[in-house]
Amino acid sequence: MIMAKNDNSEFRVPLNRFSLEKCQKIHAAVSSGPKKTNSYINKEGITMYKYSKTLAVGILALALLCNVLYVQSKEKAAISKRPMEVEDVLRINSIGSADISLDGSLVAFVVTRMDAEKNQNWSDIWLMKTEGGEPIKLTEDGVSELPKWSPDGRSLAFVAPEDGKSAIWIMDVRTKLRRFLTYMERSSMVIGDTGEEFAWSPDGTMIAFVAAVGQPAYGPDEIRVYRTHKFLAWAGYADLRRRHVFVIPFIGYSPAKQVTFGDTDEHSIAWNPNSKEILFVSDRTGLDEWHFYRDLYTVSPETLEIKRITNSKAMEFQAIWSPDGTKIAYLSCKRDEASSDLFPEDTHVWIVNADGSGIMDMTAKLDRRCSNPRSWSADGKSVFFTAGDHGRTMVYAVSPEGGEAKPVTKGDRTIHSLSVAMKAEKMVYAANDEANPDELYVANIDGTKEMRLTHFHDQLVREVYFSDAEEFTFPSFDGKMIQGWLLKPWGFDPSMKYPLLLYLHGGPHMMEGYLFRGNLGQPTSLPLLTSQGYVVAYVNERGSTGYGQAFSEANVRDMGGGDYKDYMKSVDYLLETRKYIDPERLGTWGHSYGGFMTNWIITHTDRFKAAVSMDPIVSMPHMYVTESPSWLDVELGNSTLWDDMELALEMSPFYHVGRHVKTPTLFLQGELDNPCPIFESELMFIILRRLKVTAELVIYPGEGHVVSKPKHLLDSHRRINGWFKTYLKGPRL
Repeated sequence: MIMAKNDNSEFRVPLNRFSLEKCQKIHAAVSSGPKKTNSYINKEGITMYKYSKTLAVGILALALLCNVLYVQSKEKAAISKRPMEVEDVLRINSIGSADISLDGSLVAFVVTRMDAEKNQNWSDIWLMKTEGGEPIKLTEDGVSELPKWSPDGRSLAFVAPEDGKSAIWIMDVRTKLRRFLTYMERSSMVIGDTGEEFAWSPDGTMIAFVAAVGQPAYGPDEIRVYRTHKFLAWAGYADLRRRHVFVIPFIGYSPAKQVTFGDTDEHSIAWNPNSKEILFVSDRTGLDEWHFYRDLYTVSPETLEIKRITNSKAMEFQAIWSPDGTKIAYLSCKRDEASSDLFPEDTHVWIVNADGSGIMDMTAKLDRRCSNPRSWSADGKSVFFTAGDHGRTMVYAVSPEGGEAKPVTKGDRTIHSLSVAMKAEKMVYAANDEANPDELYVANIDGTKEMRLTHFHDQLVREVYFSDAEEFTFPSFDGKMIQGWLLKPWGFDPSMKYPLLLYLHGGPHMMEGYLFRGNLGQPTSLPLLTSQGYVVAYVNERGSTGYGQAFSEANVRDMGGGDYKDYMKSVDYLLETRKYIDPERLGTWGHSYGGFMTNWIITHTDRFKAAVSMDPIVSMPHMYVTESPSWLDVELGNSTLWDDMELALEMSPFYHVGRHVKTPTLFLQGELDNPCPIFESELMFIILRRLKVTAELVIYPGEGHVVSKPKHLLDSHRRINGWFKTYLKGPRL
């Protein structure tokens, strides 16, 4: 990367991510700069140089030459690759649940793959040395998950079924022999984001875990009577079983001991370094049907004494102890307006003393949505976590004494599944970007000496075309700058005209960007559509995360307002600046809140010639009949449906149908979806049919909010391709 600066503008020339817009910005900066030459350290800790005007222009010329050569090489490589086919989706694996051994020498992780023939997704545990080499497959059953290293590094605890129930197993990694330890049944009742389900005690003698107690409320053929709205699970009906904390000796022989009780849920556990108490998260106010007053507690496995650490109206999440056991870092918010789904307020990393004093928001200055606080440094001077910023998800470190959180990883990519070996000062993580599926990496905790460990997708990437993302920014209707990305089609020729597909992300409080959209657990495949001859664009409209709190909540009480205008401005901008896009062949599609926006678009404009709506929201009042009715309260600005019925209707796509809808629309819906129930798709489909608008409804049996069965996933991809082919008629269609 070449960097330069004049007195007014700092610019960087990344030779692997260069565009005409960046070139113009650099040219403007160097053309007006005074003739100075010195250096300084920027806010990211990178050495920057102030160049004379002549030297800066020379640097720019060199960058442009290198970029031309780079682009030419990329284009030649792209031409040699074939377009992606639907069946290629089956070759894409997901990597997760990485866990590095305490000495930093080994990493266990889970690889999930799809099996279309058996219509199943298989997950197995793999093992690798962090110095490199070939990965070893430890399990062959296809149903193993959540590996956790013992403190001595000799054993792995993991979860796999036994007699149809979830159970904890112990494996000797040298022999691959495993033994059953205990059942760990899971509840289907929705309680929102949770952390660790089980953990080794630091002295290696015990395992703590969270398990459901009692029997399911009702059998499949029984009459059901409910006195709580929590009867809805993510898919189907909840078993209404509470979760409690248990402990069991590592050696087994003794039954598991329950250490928390009552009509509450406990989850997200972590052992104190002294191995004498367990930290957990719980709402013990008796108000958890409608509120999320989740706080931090500890319990002694020996005496069963419970101590409360925090006492707030906000929502606490995952927590980790400092090495000396005197402090706790955790995720939390400030406001009493959370829900079990994505909500507007950004979670930050907080710190509290073990006695409940000294609470502080450590990442307030960062002003980004934080997640996954995974470890402290061995000296207790840093906490490591991930956060999203402008389409990139990176590992950050922050001091418990306060100060600025700083990224320790770099690159246009999405990092997840972080695990840190604090004494060895190493970390592992999975990473992907728009053109590269998940692979596993290792690095020092300061981000240096990063090395890629796995190569599961090398052959696929060499063989199949995956478009690099071309970043763009534009001013929206009110001057707010919006970031977006564009993917070019296979065999791109700038002299041709291509149809444009506008992808609308879900949430709405989430972030798009440098992320591979095409593997298991994702409802759509962007690479598949670029291979079918479409230009694909996506933006982070207001309401998205990655740009600070004000941006994340900018569409509260305004869904379908400013965010819709951001999307329309993105299309206007692309039509103006990319002449190869055909304005008469525009399509759009999205899932969940993206499905909401799809239906909003077709009821407000007819510029799109085809649309696909996946598990959408079309009636805001009906969002009270979901697994998380408080989601609507929060999006109404901490109001209620009955106090804001007029606004709820105004923000409902079906309310704006009128008689002018023209766009042919395909509806794809999971039969058991509760976050966006089936009647949402049914309602809009029936309305369009009544208005004689071309529409089709596809229902996937047994599926929830995201299609997961391989045959259903492949079918949805084929239907999306076919729909756009019929109504947009792209060049390779």
